[in-house]
Parts: sequence; C-alpha cells; structure tokens
Amino acid sequence: WAMHHATYTNEDLDSVKVVHRKLTGFGDRIAAFMVNFMRYFFDVATRYPKHRERFPRVKGSEKTLVKNKRLFLLKKHSSTKDQLPEEMELGEMRKRHLCFGPDDWLIRIVFLESVAGVPGMVAAVLRHLHSLRLLRRDGGWINTMLADAANERQHLLVALKMYDPGWFMRSFLIITQGIFWNFFFVFYLIAPRVAHRFVGILEEEAVLTYSRIIDDIKEGRLPEWDNYPAPQIAIDYWGLEKNAQILDVMRFLRADEANHRYINHTFAELKPSDFNPFAYGDPSPQLRGKSWGLTRDEAIAYFENEDI
Repeated sequence: WAMHHATYTNEDLDSVKVVHRKLTGFGDRIAAFMVNFMRYFFDVATRYPKHRERFPRVKGSEKTLVKNKRLFLLKKHSSTKDQLPEEMELGEMRKRHLCFGPDDWLIRIVFLESVAGVPGMVAAVLRHLHSLRLLRRDGGWINTMLADAANERQHLLVALKMYDPGWFMRSFLIITQGIFWNFFFVFYLIAPRVAHRFVGILEEEAVLTYSRIIDDIKEGRLPEWDNYPAPQIAIDYWGLEKNAQILDVMRFLRADEANHRYINHTFAELKPSDFNPFAYGDPSPQLRGKSWGLTRDEAIAYFENEDI
C-alpha cells in the first residue's frame, strides 16, 4: 500500500528541467543561504564533484557532453588548471574527483532522502495540531504535506535496495535526523513561508543532483549501471515495465523532486491561511517539471478553476 503519488509518461519525464527561482526578498535569501551553507559542508565531506558543463570523453566511448560549437569558447575561457584532455580513462576521472562512482552516488542519495522526508512530516504535524488547537479546518495542506513526506521515504526505500549503509552512516543519519527535525520544527513555527521556500530551493538542488546522475549514465561515466535492472519496489511503486532499468528509476526520482519543488515554492507564495490549490487537483506533470511553481494570484486562479 502507498499513498497517492504522481504518475508520469515518457513525455512528462523528458520535460523536467533544472529550474532556479529568482530570489526576491530577505526571506528568500535567508532560505538560499541556509541551503547553500548546508550543501557546501556536505559536498566537502563527500568530495562531491563540482558541477561542470564539459567532461572529457570516457576513453573507449563515443559518448561525450562536449558540444562542438561551444568547445572553442570553453577552452578560451578556462584556466590552465581547469583545462582537461579530450579523452580520459574513467578510473582516472574518478580518481581526480571529476565524477562519482555508483556507491558515491548511492551514499549521497540515501543521506539526502533520509533528510528530505522530514520537512513534509513536520509541516503536516504542526498544521494538524494548529487545526485541532484552533478548532478549524486546515485548508487542505496536511494531506499534501503527508504525501510529500511519504514520497521522499519511498525514494529512500528504493535506494536502500541498491545500497546497505554501515553502522557509521546509520549512526550519522540518526544524529542528523534528530538535529534537522528540531531545527525545521522551530523554523516552521517561526516562519512557515520561508521554511517552504527553503524546501523549494532544496528540491531545486535535488533535481540538479538527479539530472547529473542521468547525464552520467547516458554519457558512459556510470557503466556499472548500464542495463542495471530497477529494484522491484520501484517497479511496483511507479508502475514501471518489468524490464525497467536504473536509468528509468532516476528519471522518476527526478520528476518527483520537481513536483516537490513546485509544491513548496507555491506554498511559500501563499499565506498560511490560504486554501491549498493542490487539494483541488494537480497541475500537469509537464508544467510541474519545467516551472518553479505558482504565484499567489495564479494559485488562487487555479483553485477557482480559471486559466493561469
């Protein structure tokens, strides 16, 4: 049994884009600073490869991210230190931390998804208690937040079918969850709209992460995952084909993260007393995949079933 969750066609999956909402106020900048602060230290600790537009071609493979019309400009504007050969052994690329291997990616996914399930549950609990305390309806937010948390937990369960953390990582996750739960609990009590913006920006980074994994698989930097079968739990949850592969799973994970990005950025635009527009119905997956979310006026129009 699983809570209601989004489903996608191939066109929906292909429509997902890396989108960054422009920061417009003090609260947005605080949220972005916190995300960047947390990500910086996590990236340093895991030796996360910096984002780059161009990778060397994997030696022995025709696959490459280099676009010929941009190659000259990339060389011209790159420092000598950052210049890379046209072709490189995959082992050398990983040794130089230009890209991750399968275990590196799975460690990152397990950690991030174990944390990502916290905000939705915290928001749902606090709004549930608020509704009980004030003896009034919630406006449809609780169910969406619970579904958000449940979906993130499902992502974790999928990743755990491919990677089994050791005692050190499990201990670290317990400590991290305790700290993050209490941090977000207080954060949401004080500034719920900024808290949703924080999650929206966090989900922007999640879409970027899964996009990098998809690119690595397609471009030959993760040959271990070529034709690697999808875990059965992923096939059952998203209704994948029986011969689905890890690439398909990563595309569905990315689409889910784009959905969370859309929801939380929209909630950050609303007043806590506003009705949840997604209680009326979900926008199309393609809209959610390539847009950051709805403004408050668009959300109200959507709820009223007007064109947005």
